[in-house]
Amino acid sequence: NTINQTFRHYYIKPINQIVTFLDGEKDTVRSALQVKYPQLPMNQPFISIDFGDGQLTSLMTSGRLFDVHKNLPPKVNGGQQTLVDGHYAYYHYMQDNFDDNMWGCAYRSLQTLCSWFILQGYTTKPIPKHSEIQQILIDIKDKPKNFLNSRQWIGSMEVSFVLQNYLDVNF
Repeated sequence: NTINQTFRHYYIKPINQIVTFLDGEKDTVRSALQVKYPQLPMNQPFISIDFGDGQLTSLMTSGRLFDVHKNLPPKVNGGQQTLVDGHYAYYHYMQDNFDDNMWGCAYRSLQTLCSWFILQGYTTKPIPKHSEIQQILIDIKDKPKNFLNSRQWIGSMEVSFVLQNYLDVNF
């Protein structure tokens, strides 16, 4: 009898070490590392992304622009950009051969936010498509059933509802 086991290698930035463990043991390893190294943060990921993960590979090879704010000139003389901690992929309306002109702005902002959560290692869930975002809002009873596949815009409240229900982000 052969047991197939997948080992994963992760970089632990705060202690500058690489750890190896079995696939599926990430939470157990995280707890053990926090006991051994109390300086590790409790409120953010410190185990790097598994670069074999399909969502990350898909995101990194998507042809999107990353961290677009970094090359913007500061508006204040001598100012410095410190808006985002981490990396993100920029989603803009009319990308992905999808016509969301005049209504897709907040959907794309939400997709940009989701990419940040992926790139920081908070989630391996895929970036939700417009129809998936709409379905989440229907499922939580924020929108009626005829909202699905519509061209109705969403706002910041709907973005926060999706982040809460899709990625378990609490405000």
